[in-house]
Amino acid sequence: MPDATIIAVDNSLEALLRTEVDFPGYSLDLCSGYVSTDGVLLLKRMLKKAPRVRAVIGLHLTNRASAFQMLEYDYGVELYVSITRPYTLFHPKIYLGTLNASAWAMVGSSNLTNSGLSTNVEQNLFVTGQRHTEPFLSIETQIAAYIQQAYRFDANIEKALKEIERQRHTISSEVDYKKRLYAYGIQPKTALTYTIPSEARQVAIDTLFEFAENTKLEYAYQMLLLLIMLNRVDENGLFSLEEAASCFAEFYRLRREAGVASEKSYKSKRAIVDNPHANPSQMRQMLKMSPFPRFERQGLLDMSEDGKHFVVNPALLEALTPSLIQQLRSLATKRIAQHFGDDDALIEAIIIKAIGQ
Repeated sequence: MPDATIIAVDNSLEALLRTEVDFPGYSLDLCSGYVSTDGVLLLKRMLKKAPRVRAVIGLHLTNRASAFQMLEYDYGVELYVSITRPYTLFHPKIYLGTLNASAWAMVGSSNLTNSGLSTNVEQNLFVTGQRHTEPFLSIETQIAAYIQQAYRFDANIEKALKEIERQRHTISSEVDYKKRLYAYGIQPKTALTYTIPSEARQVAIDTLFEFAENTKLEYAYQMLLLLIMLNRVDENGLFSLEEAASCFAEFYRLRREAGVASEKSYKSKRAIVDNPHANPSQMRQMLKMSPFPRFERQGLLDMSEDGKHFVVNPALLEALTPSLIQQLRSLATKRIAQHFGDDDALIEAIIIKAIGQ
């Protein structure tokens, strides 16, 4: 499993302000059902220091235009406002920080209000880890969907909110408030659609290329599993452990048939693949023990619950274009040739026979 930390926090303001020191330079995304000026002021320092801040805030009867104005004009927040159908609320509480391949998130019960961040009894989970892995991938995808169905805060929306506020004494309920918004043309958009953000896809690809270029090869296993993944993964991001083990066995059988060493030897240490009589069960177990954990630690692969399939990171799967697949295939092939000290053409021929083109 990729390295990640998860802690429960009941002092959400302290946890958020601590990110200024622990995670400097991170961009911020905030999603909250409710907002207040005094709540925004509590985060004044982090909002000013962050290189980019986006926020999606619900349009609710108790939210004031002044809080939206403070976010947009005083702190330069890229602000979106969300309107929902009658009898439903925009109610998430998400605070996300991202920088390249790293991320932190606080998700729980704290709204962007003074009471939500400081005086209420609240509970949140604070998570840190690799951006292109779960739960960050799902969080970024969710935020992207919120932004898509929200409205960018502008002068027209600001004017409508201020005019409705002047009528507040005549508004009896949240439903009545929404009807006023609808009358100004601020109506719910189509249902949420979920697309993995391009930033998350790029981070996943960068991580895979860095892994392919720099991971240490004691044996050729990592590059072979990469080639199998690129060749055999289906549209759901799955390729079978049994199929991968069969490809491994065939690759090393073909090396022996070609009269070259099946694997490098390290004194008395011998690889399982050196044994021509290794059975499929031994090959599958070897793949689970090595190289799979190296992919798993980078958040590139997971294992299905039944232990029969490798699962490709969804952001990576969506990012793998034919061009990138070919680049990665060439890189993996070259690294295998360098590992063995063999001719590129020999390695390419064996790979095509054992794994495919």
